[in-house]
Amino acid sequence: MNVGLIGCGRISGRHVAAIEANELLLFGIYDIDKSKMFPNTGHYSSYEQMLSDEHVDIVSICTPSNLHAEMAVKAAEAGKHVLVEKPLALNSTDAKAVIDACLHNGVTLCVVVQNRFNIPMLDIKSKIDSGDFGRVLVANTTVRWYRPPEYFEGTWQGSFGESGGVVLNQAAHHLDALLWLVGDVYSVSAHMEYFGGRSVPDACVAAMRFENGAIGTFEASTVTYPRNVESSVTAICERGTFKVGGCALNRFDIYHTDPQLFEVRELTEDVYGSGHIAQYAELVSAIKEERLPTTDGWAALAVVKFAEDIWRSDTNRAWT
Repeated sequence: MNVGLIGCGRISGRHVAAIEANELLLFGIYDIDKSKMFPNTGHYSSYEQMLSDEHVDIVSICTPSNLHAEMAVKAAEAGKHVLVEKPLALNSTDAKAVIDACLHNGVTLCVVVQNRFNIPMLDIKSKIDSGDFGRVLVANTTVRWYRPPEYFEGTWQGSFGESGGVVLNQAAHHLDALLWLVGDVYSVSAHMEYFGGRSVPDACVAAMRFENGAIGTFEASTVTYPRNVESSVTAICERGTFKVGGCALNRFDIYHTDPQLFEVRELTEDVYGSGHIAQYAELVSAIKEERLPTTDGWAALAVVKFAEDIWRSDTNRAWT
């Protein structure tokens, strides 16, 4: 199958490597900034030109967050399978529109949440699903990262309307992990602030209750000076506790009454993890088997709805 890549920013290299690893062909690319184009690859003059090319089977969308939904809908309407970076959209209405467009046109929609494919995440998920830990009682996700002022100045990351702020720009993967491991959220109460003097909220804390009765907290910031400190998901369960942490969900700590389930292991991965190759493999498998991928549009919609609940619950309206 042939892949068309839209957007050649910092994450695009991961996509190129994953495309090659899955024996797909990077057929062509498009970026508004011509200097970012990859060499030895076909270039399109617009993404609409890419969508009109009958040779392109899959469109991979790696553009700023506010462009994801519109491009994904147009790709689906052109009959292309769609792989889109997180978040699927910046509001649930647009996210649902993407899902509907893909269903109506009979194409596969896959949203990139590559951390699900990290070894620690897969291991913990299997243990929870098997009942080894018993019921989850308390859960937490924490993103303590730093972004310098220039990261926000004059860029889409500096606009709440284009990025979703710290909740959807930096912490979308972690919200997904929390929902994937623990389940849907019943209620949430949150506070957000602009501590760095920026035009987007750069810190958020929230307390929540899950539909299964567990309680939890969410904390995310980009003011953890002077560097990234932690990126983690923790669950306190009836028969043990686990934490997937480190600076990039690259370490896991398991504490269990069974000594064979007790371990602490550090993995060598960067902030993006190593899951993009597996993410593309899952997309290809879903297309061939004519099924929904494990990281489908409905899971991505749940994350967007969760973010909306966080924003609405902030009684100070610091995010507006």
